[in-house]
Amino acid sequence: MPNELPISLIIEWKAFTNAQFGRNLTFKTREIYKRAEKIFFSVVPTVIDGWPERKGVVTEEEVHRVLVKQFAGATKKKYSKLSPTSINIYVRVWNTFLNSLFKDELLSKPAKIPRLLEHKKDRVVLTEEQITALVTTKIGRASCRERV
Repeated sequence: MPNELPISLIIEWKAFTNAQFGRNLTFKTREIYKRAEKIFFSVVPTVIDGWPERKGVVTEEEVHRVLVKQFAGATKKKYSKLSPTSINIYVRVWNTFLNSLFKDELLSKPAKIPRLLEHKKDRVVLTEEQITALVTTKIGRASCRERV
């Protein structure tokens, strides 16, 4: 049975980030969390009906029925220049947030936003001739002076 209490995503996110920032996080990780927050709260209104009037309050049913199912796709649509790999970095942050809601008993069952499929780039393999040329090329000060 879902939790009938409303969940203020804004308040819970602030509590979550304060707890995370209390840990020894690197500067880069903190920046990822800040960017994840910006994206999260700009995309939530596109998937949760009546978001602005409700001041960030959602039900558990909306988290499970709408947020986790539509969020990554809505993010890709709104931030079309972000690669699936970048979005998946933020999805990990959002899933950590949703997991904290479950641990705090605001969700009666775990919620998880599925990651986007990432397309692997083909690797460029050097030919034997290119490897030989690379290995036999002289690198150093003498070769730099010769060019001048």
